[in-house]
Amino acid sequence: MSGSEAPRSFLQKACENCRLRKIKCDKQIPCASCQTLGIACQAAAARAAEHRPRIVVTSQYERQIALIQERLQGIERSLKQLSQHSAASTPRPASYKAEVVNGSTQSDKSISIYEGESSFGNQTIQAGQLANVTATAVVGTASNELSSALSLLKDSLKRHEALSRTHETHLSTRAKLDLMSQDELPPAPLVIALINRAKANPSLSLVAFSYKGVSQFESLCQKVYFPLEPPPAGSMTFFYGFLYFVIRDYWAQQDPALREYDAQAIIDLCETRFCAGLEKFETLTIPVLPNIQALLIGAIKAQEECKLSLSWTFLSAAATQCHTLGFHRKSTLSHEPRETADIKRHLFWQLYMLDKNLSLNLGRGSNFNDSDIDAEFFTPSTHPQQRPWDLMSLDTILFARLQGQVYERLYSACAIEAGVDERAAAIEELSSQVNALRNQLLSIDFTGAYYQERLIGMAHSADFVCYSVLTVIHRAQSLTTTATEISPKCYEAARLGLENHLKCFAQFRNRSVPQQAEYVNW
Repeated sequence: MSGSEAPRSFLQKACENCRLRKIKCDKQIPCASCQTLGIACQAAAARAAEHRPRIVVTSQYERQIALIQERLQGIERSLKQLSQHSAASTPRPASYKAEVVNGSTQSDKSISIYEGESSFGNQTIQAGQLANVTATAVVGTASNELSSALSLLKDSLKRHEALSRTHETHLSTRAKLDLMSQDELPPAPLVIALINRAKANPSLSLVAFSYKGVSQFESLCQKVYFPLEPPPAGSMTFFYGFLYFVIRDYWAQQDPALREYDAQAIIDLCETRFCAGLEKFETLTIPVLPNIQALLIGAIKAQEECKLSLSWTFLSAAATQCHTLGFHRKSTLSHEPRETADIKRHLFWQLYMLDKNLSLNLGRGSNFNDSDIDAEFFTPSTHPQQRPWDLMSLDTILFARLQGQVYERLYSACAIEAGVDERAAAIEELSSQVNALRNQLLSIDFTGAYYQERLIGMAHSADFVCYSVLTVIHRAQSLTTTATEISPKCYEAARLGLENHLKCFAQFRNRSVPQQAEYVNW
């Protein structure tokens, strides 16, 4: 430092100029930056310490806060009551609820589905036309009494056609979905009681599901209520559907196991959960055993509700999954444990049976191609009470195969183009097979079977079913000629079918409504 340079003192903070310019200050007076710029260096002005008042929350403040909260709660209650009163007093359009719950179903009713020549709808319309032509030919001009009867018949057929050709996309409980808790399960003590009851006396659904039904029911409930790992895909939907039918059966019998519970509420819960599960994309597309089982139950329920198009939708999805897993081939199940393989075989053939029946009823090609199926039948039970049911199921499967042949050989696009001689030979062959299968079914001994009365009732309806199929078979003879012609054999089969229907239905008049509906819909 030169002798002419004044001594420099130090600052605690940057000088005022450096602070304003936001540059580095060496905290000396004068600082190097100010000397370089040739300006006076000034120390930063001292700031007075900021004193903030301290708020002390006294009891008076606490009372004021509490009062404000009470007022807010009162305002909320008033607004809630006001909105409820407004909702109750303001009329809404009748379609409001349907738009919220069934928003996707508004256009479903306008979808007209296809029905082939073998369908019940087409057959009945042709029968009405034939009756009108016949009456006019016999009387000259149709009498008033006959015209009135034919008019009633036509009106009934039109209503049936409108319903049968509507594409249903949902089961009937869809409107309840928003009312149920997503985590709610049926009471565990009830389910345990039902399992014990089923072991002693299985319900009708468990018996019809095969002799493995009780063990499947118990295993399924264990996976849901005592899971060692998350239930597989589709298990919950299958669980609710299975439980729905089991509880419904025992409730119809007024079983004491249900006395302590609100059975109807539990049935509604299971039904709603089941229907919701069927609408999931995963249920319709993921090929796993529980999904196929759920779709089978869904198809049965849709048929109970007389929604044949919806039943066909479930059957088609289940058939696709069966083919994906190879249930239709013998080699796929030959290496599995016998019990597991039998469960899958029974499932496959139940789907097959329903599909072939609907195929002929709706006039559509089957989802199961017989030329590609070599799966073995399930093994009938050795239990004397269950065995008649299994034998009945096996004969029903054979009859379903025959129904499939009726469509393929007489009503498919290729069959309609066949020659007269070929068609006549097919009609003769199929007619003889119907009679043979009828005799085989009636030869089953039902003595001591579970629900023997129900099984005998099913056997009594065999004549009605066989004559109905014979009518469809003989009706095919006139497909290539005039639509209003009918052969004597076709007329005789139709007459006998109607007579047997009246006999069968007389037996169901004194039975419960579900049993009557079961007969009518099937």
